[in-house]
Amino acid sequence: MLVIERKQSPGNTPVILFHENPGFPHGRGRPYNTRMLVIISVASLRSGHLEVCVQRPQHQANASRIYHSSEQVRATLLKFGIIEKALDEVLKLLPQLGTGERLNFPPVHVPHHDLVAEGFKLGIG
Repeated sequence: MLVIERKQSPGNTPVILFHENPGFPHGRGRPYNTRMLVIISVASLRSGHLEVCVQRPQHQANASRIYHSSEQVRATLLKFGIIEKALDEVLKLLPQLGTGERLNFPPVHVPHHDLVAEGFKLGIG
């Protein structure tokens, strides 16, 4: 949507401003709650910690974080919209896998600001 705004400048000469996305900072960019299609996976590490990886397959971007407990992983993934039952099943299976083996969740749409808030920096684009 393109909005044209007419504004008076100090010298009484009208100035026309173009806004591509009204309501957003500087009239540009994407809304704060842009959702991203991501694939989330979890793996156990040798140290006993858990690694959560978030991938944007269509953009070949990924980010990961290491957590010290399954409770931290659980809280993060619930914020991302992973269904509690699926999460419980994955966390039960993790000890049966070898170190570094990943369990993938089905693709989900997660708000970009939720990913950033949890430390997963994936570009928008």
